[in-house]
Amino acid sequence: MNYLRDSKERFASAKNVSKTRFTTEKEKSKIFEKSGAYFTIERNGQAKEYISDEICVKLTVYIPAVKGYIKDKLQFGDRCELMNDYLNSSWGYTLNDEYRVREVLYYGNRWADAFKEAKIYATLELSKLEMMLDNREIALKKAEY
Repeated sequence: MNYLRDSKERFASAKNVSKTRFTTEKEKSKIFEKSGAYFTIERNGQAKEYISDEICVKLTVYIPAVKGYIKDKLQFGDRCELMNDYLNSSWGYTLNDEYRVREVLYYGNRWADAFKEAKIYATLELSKLEMMLDNREIALKKAEY
């Protein structure tokens, strides 16, 4: 009998969780340590009528720049592809002299799911850049032996 009662309680609590509202309007990531890059995710309304009825979030990735061009130490060219574009001086578009940015839209039925999908994608993409910087540092240290 306890098993039945426990199952009912778990089902009831799961039902309540699915009814809770996702109230975040915008989320900003931590700044990635080596590159100084970060991302934001924000609500972007619904998809256009001709696309679907789903909700939409906008993911924006920020890569540090100097005078509107990506910093030299972050330019890996065709060795590193972020968000389907090689990481060179003109990656993305100029936001200001300090950052170049790239945006992607994610669609879903729930805000929480769309935010989660965008966050996973951005984290994986920026991890590539962090790994490239780690590999350069390791190669330099190995050269000392």
